[in-house]
Amino acid sequence: MELAPKYGASYESAMRRYTEKHTLPCALIVFDKVQEVSEESEFEDSKYKIHYTITSPSFRKTFFSGLEIEGGTIKEGELCEKDRWRGIEDIVEKELIVGRSDKQSWRFESEIFTNGYKVFQFVLPPKQATRS
Repeated sequence: MELAPKYGASYESAMRRYTEKHTLPCALIVFDKVQEVSEESEFEDSKYKIHYTITSPSFRKTFFSGLEIEGGTIKEGELCEKDRWRGIEDIVEKELIVGRSDKQSWRFESEIFTNGYKVFQFVLPPKQATRS
């Protein structure tokens, strides 16, 4: 988050470049708010779709290069507890579980934040399981 102001870049472009050039495994998932016209309650969670995913070369080689959400969208409350994040400084840690083709899943550490109009999820590799 400190790189963007230092180089006069947007947070999105700074995070994108940081991720795609990083030597260690990491990914950035960028979500866009879905604009829906609905007669439902105005208090219902907003919905988001994945706009794009950026991965470092080592992350892409080991895990994945992109994601899809079952059903196409995810509710704001599933991304992060409502009212927990209001700006770029409000970073919320959350586990991200991603299914694999072998019916197993990866459990990633991630940080979620917003710049007010997009939501970003910075993903780190799963913690290594300890052997007994």
